[in-house]
Amino acid sequence: MESLINKADYLIEQSHEVLVQGGCGALQGQPLFRKLAAIYAEEATKIPRLKSICLTHKLLEKLVKRESLNCLVVNLYRGNEGYSLAIKMSSGLETETVRLSYEEDVLLTYIDNEKLPPMLLDLLDESNIEIYHSGCVIAEVRDYRRTLDSSYDTRYLLLQPTSQSVAADIASMTRDRDWTTEERLHLEAEIIKRTAPPLNLSPSPMVAIINNKLHQRKYKFSTVPIKRAARRFSQVAQNRQKVFEESPAPKCLRLHNFLTAKKDKRPNPKNIIKPFTPLSMDDAPELSVPDNIDVPKVARTYERPNYTTDNSLVFIEELVLETERGQGRIYHTKLTISQRKTDEVYFGELYVDRDYQEGKQNGSTCKFQLGTQQQVCRYIQQFKEIFTEDWRKSVKITHRVAGQAAYSTFMQGSRDKKEELFKQSSSQQAGQQQIQVQQQSQQTQQQPQQQQQQSQQPIQQ
Repeated sequence: MESLINKADYLIEQSHEVLVQGGCGALQGQPLFRKLAAIYAEEATKIPRLKSICLTHKLLEKLVKRESLNCLVVNLYRGNEGYSLAIKMSSGLETETVRLSYEEDVLLTYIDNEKLPPMLLDLLDESNIEIYHSGCVIAEVRDYRRTLDSSYDTRYLLLQPTSQSVAADIASMTRDRDWTTEERLHLEAEIIKRTAPPLNLSPSPMVAIINNKLHQRKYKFSTVPIKRAARRFSQVAQNRQKVFEESPAPKCLRLHNFLTAKKDKRPNPKNIIKPFTPLSMDDAPELSVPDNIDVPKVARTYERPNYTTDNSLVFIEELVLETERGQGRIYHTKLTISQRKTDEVYFGELYVDRDYQEGKQNGSTCKFQLGTQQQVCRYIQQFKEIFTEDWRKSVKITHRVAGQAAYSTFMQGSRDKKEELFKQSSSQQAGQQQIQVQQQSQQTQQQPQQQQQQSQQPIQQ
């Protein structure tokens, strides 16, 4: 199958070269298609001014302008104005025939699929002009919806006959007098023979592969999902949405709409003009202008950096954050800040190890540019907040600056503080319970002694 696909691609490219070299002589069929092939061969030999321009496009438009052919004009207007049909003659005159709304989209569906609508055959026959070209009709689509003035976008389509249009044409031709069934079949065969393109009946699968590839290239953006998405934003859908918004709300939503409209109506702010009171200069102190100002005492001088061509990075500081993840594992993160000498730009290097073991490097490293000193401070602050989860986790921070000894600090998180307070409160409650138990046991031991003493007192008396 792969070899057949490659061969199909080769045959398509080869047919392009044959068409360019042979022109209309390389194509057998109707005169209209032979003329299009001749224009294609002529435009393919030209060299465009830009490589992105393809001169072999819009062949039908070039043929209409070159030979002044009669065509069917479809005008697409904005909003609820709908669309209209007109017949354009070679002299330039246009006769508008029908004007319809976008809800009646049967004609537009036929034109979009490049098929000849059977319901237009009587209208085209009554025009008494030569509008059929090799059994097809050339349609000029003018779109006024994308422009604000009277200009329009033009697109030319070739409406080819279908079985329905052929049947309707035969019915209109045999309407005047009695035709037998054999005569109608013979007439239908002759019409199909003269209008249908050449038929390839080869049993080779290559024919189907080439046909599928050409169909895919032509209707690449005419898939069912794309058409469904375009139908949502069509003129019919917009008109329906506009009517729905302008229609009155149901009874269950009238209160909601009233409250929403009342909320949107905000009172206009009142412009209150405050009286202007001029400042009095009577109590202003009299200051004398100094003769000279000692700038070095007021301003601070900065040393100009030495010019250098060394682009190496100089170590500035290092920040190591460690926290426990449970089961003896340590989450180790190291941030190294360095500076380039030539332009004093700061760079950062981040090393992350989720299961840190001393002497081993199993983590990942990334380098990035920070910029100025202010951006470095902002990044370090954000890095600490993210690592400690806004200081909810306890973390050990080791800070080392170039030329100074490293020092470590332990930051206890709010979560661990709550756990310690809970443990302390639980231990205090346990101690109080033990004291109460001891007091109760002492009281039980003292009660027999008191009863014995009370019994001995009457005997002594």
